Amino acid sequence: MTPVRVVEELGGRATRAQILAASTRHQLAASLRSGRLVRLRRDVYALPDHPDPLATAARVGGVLSHQSAAQAIGLSLVDAPSATHVTIPHGHKPTPIQGVRVHRSRSLPPAEVVDGHTSLRTVLDCAATMPFSHALAIADSALATASVTKTELRLGAARGPGRGRARRQRVAEAADGRADNAFESVLRALTLEAGYGTFEPQVRIPLTRRVCVVDLADRRRRLVLEGDSYTHHGTRAAFSKDCDRYNELVAEGWTVLRFTWEHVMRRSYRVTEVLTETISRIDGSRRS
Repeated sequence: MTPVRVVEELGGRATRAQILAASTRHQLAASLRSGRLVRLRRDVYALPDHPDPLATAARVGGVLSHQSAAQAIGLSLVDAPSATHVTIPHGHKPTPIQGVRVHRSRSLPPAEVVDGHTSLRTVLDCAATMPFSHALAIADSALATASVTKTELRLGAARGPGRGRARRQRVAEAADGRADNAFESVLRALTLEAGYGTFEPQVRIPLTRRVCVVDLADRRRRLVLEGDSYTHHGTRAAFSKDCDRYNELVAEGWTVLRFTWEHVMRRSYRVTEVLTETISRIDGSRRS
């Protein structure tokens, strides 16, 4: 197999050892002379037009990490990273590259790195450095895709360094693989930050005419929270169908609160106010 083919099959980037396991040093040297491969740094090679953040991380001298690694793994993010996040070991001097955010770590054990990016550590690093709601979206997605297990998250959060441990453990405990998307995760984070840990994601509610699956529900209070996306409705028929769902839920004794992306991401204070007022009313009517 040619060195170029090896690099192509490994996603556009490969180490010298990976290339020489399937080809020869002479072939590698010829590929470099012809420009069909480029040397990123010592013993790391890539295709010349490879724009992958993994190549950037290799040039810096570290591994892709934090939200950049989460994006590479395919986890749901609230926002795409504005910089390429790279982790390097303490004592290493990174190659300065514009648009790169460098993080330092006392150690990068092989078990924590897969194909040039961090693995389980990705979720924990995000939990320690990102806002709770954004980190929860990544952790929910990791559980949903079976990238990690709940037990691995909890153990990793507890065993990690002291700095950021409380933040990691908070995300690990709250993470739920039933969440459908990052929007829903952020909405659930708002309920948790308001002190209401009774909402479950993707709850099936049997009604007279149908079974409804709702974004979030507090079963005891019979309170539903829906994250309404304009693109989700798509057509008038879809919009009409959702109206039927909401009306049937209300007719059978459920309270339904609907919030748009703009509410959740830009006016979260208003979401919290409405949620608190509604729960106070529900709880007050039950006591009277």
